[in-house]
Amino acid sequence: MNGVNYEDKISISDLVAIGWRHKKAFLVVFVPILLLTGYLSIAIPAEYRSSATLLVEAQEIPESAVQSTIGGYVEARLAAIEKRILATTAFATVLLRAGIDESQLDAAYIRDARRRISREATIIESPNPRGVSSTISFTVSFESSDPNVAYLVTRQLAELYIIENSKLRIGLVESTNKFLEDEANRLKMQLRDVEQKLAQFKVKHIGALPENLAANMNNIDKADMTIQLLDDSINQLQSQTFQLQQQLLAAENAEGVDALREEIEKKKLHLSQARLQYTEAHPDIQALKESIRELELLVASGIEKEANTNSSRVGGINEATTTDADLVLMLKSRLSQVSNEVLHLRQKRDSWQQKKSEIESRLISSPVVEQEYQELQRELSNTKEALDKLKTKQIAARLSLQLEKDEKAERFSLVEPAMLPQEPFKPNRPALGLLGFVLAFGLGVITVAVAERYSSTINGAKALARIMGEPPLATIPVIDKM
Repeated sequence: MNGVNYEDKISISDLVAIGWRHKKAFLVVFVPILLLTGYLSIAIPAEYRSSATLLVEAQEIPESAVQSTIGGYVEARLAAIEKRILATTAFATVLLRAGIDESQLDAAYIRDARRRISREATIIESPNPRGVSSTISFTVSFESSDPNVAYLVTRQLAELYIIENSKLRIGLVESTNKFLEDEANRLKMQLRDVEQKLAQFKVKHIGALPENLAANMNNIDKADMTIQLLDDSINQLQSQTFQLQQQLLAAENAEGVDALREEIEKKKLHLSQARLQYTEAHPDIQALKESIRELELLVASGIEKEANTNSSRVGGINEATTTDADLVLMLKSRLSQVSNEVLHLRQKRDSWQQKKSEIESRLISSPVVEQEYQELQRELSNTKEALDKLKTKQIAARLSLQLEKDEKAERFSLVEPAMLPQEPFKPNRPALGLLGFVLAFGLGVITVAVAERYSSTINGAKALARIMGEPPLATIPVIDKM
């Protein structure tokens, strides 16, 4: 029978036969697993979920009119709000209001309750000043085995999100206002200090400031002209002093009136020559004319006294005073007057020279003074500019605060309030039952396959053919006993 072509294929009937032979092993695995998964699907407590949806409403008033001082992403603000809401004390209050017994509120229970909270945001991709994404709404949910607890906790969380968001925004704006106010007060004090420094600097360097430069230059020119005029006057008086000294010397030498007349003629000659060069208003012309007039008065006085003396002698009256003696006294008196005038003019000249020196000293120190002055001016200007900018920000911050208090800025609003759940969120009992059946059946099939693989019995013609290498000549079916 060698060479016979035999195909060793397992048919459905073979599989059924294998399963039937190992039905006990299959049932030993299948039934317990099915019962266990069925029990678990029934025994697992039901969990209920309640959800609330909040909308992030944009600012009602256009930002071009009033811009809020609060920046950043909504997600960052939500994270800050959640830290406040889920703080142990605050969240324990929420659970108490939901009907949880206070004796159950230990740290482990609160941690577990926090894990039952979920938040899902709806984000759209759109250009906006803060980035390319924007949160337009978010849903907050809470799970509990008690539907009423799930509903109450979710409702309180939604309310707290709205309340805490408003508090957070107002707190941020008030904090900004306080900071700007403190900074403005600091800048005002700094401005007063700079103004005080500038005032003290002006007092200390009065006359040496940059704006006094033109006046100082004019004052120097004025001082030079005045000093020159005083020098001319002093020279003229010194010339008169010299002449008076000569006249006095002549009078004391008994030359008398004749010497004065000669001097008058000389001065008249000088006057005629000076008139060829100068006008009548020239100081030299005026000085010569005054000198001639004084000499003529002296001559006239001397002649009169001489006449009086002669007359007295004719009348037989003898006087001790002579004409020459009176002339000497007059010359000495005039010489004293001129000397006093020269002294007075020199004192005035010294005063003007001192003024000029002071002005020149101011001009010398002017570059250093100007540098310090400009630094103070820049500091004053920068402080004023910073204060003006800060005042503008203060106005914006006040408007932003009013915007928040009037609830016209960005805010959270409840669009879908929490509802009392009617159906459990989990577990999905039909799915668990189906999963248990599939698992039990699969493990049972594996058990049957393993049992068949390691079975030492020969079952059927195909098994015999595999062992013998040839198919049997004939097969006798099973005959049941009657």
